[in-house]
Amino acid sequence: MQIIDRAKEEKIPPIFRLAFRPFFIGAAVYAVVSIALWGLFWSGNTHISQLMYGNPLWWHSHEMLFGFAGAVIVGFLLTAVQTWTGQTGVKGAKLAFLFSLWLIARLGLIFSTPSYLWMIVDCAWIVVATIFFSYTNYSSQAVAQCIFYTCSNDVYFIKCKISLDGT
Repeated sequence: MQIIDRAKEEKIPPIFRLAFRPFFIGAAVYAVVSIALWGLFWSGNTHISQLMYGNPLWWHSHEMLFGFAGAVIVGFLLTAVQTWTGQTGVKGAKLAFLFSLWLIARLGLIFSTPSYLWMIVDCAWIVVATIFFSYTNYSSQAVAQCIFYTCSNDVYFIKCKISLDGT
C-alpha cells in the first residue's frame, strides 16, 4: 500500500488505517465473550438464555458463522484487496462506520430479543463490506475477483434466510 499524503494518513487513528486491525481485534474479543456466554449456558445457568437472542443454539451457530468468521473474512479481504488491486482500500471514517455496524449487530444479537431491526442491522454490515470491496475492485478494473461478488451475494441471501427463520 502506498501512502500518498502522509499528513492526511496520520490524522486517521492507527486502528482504522487498515481493515484487518479493528476486525481481527473485534473478532478476538468477541470470541472470548462468546465462549464465556456459551460456557455459562452449558454449565446450567438457564437465565443466560435470555441473552443470546432468546435462542442459544441458533445464536451460537449464527454468531460463529456471521459474527466471528465474518469479521475475520471481511477484515482480511478489505486489507488484501489493496495488494491485489494497487488501490487504497477502505479506511478512516468509512472503516469505522463498517466496524460500528458489525459491533452494533453483535451487541444487538446478544442483548435483545428477535426482531426485524436486528436482522436489518446484521445484514447491513455485510452489504456495506461488499460495496466497499466492490468499489475498490471496480475502480482498479480488477475483474479477477468477480467470483467474490457472487459468493458475497449468496452469503447475504443465506444470511437473510437464516435471520428470517430465526425471528
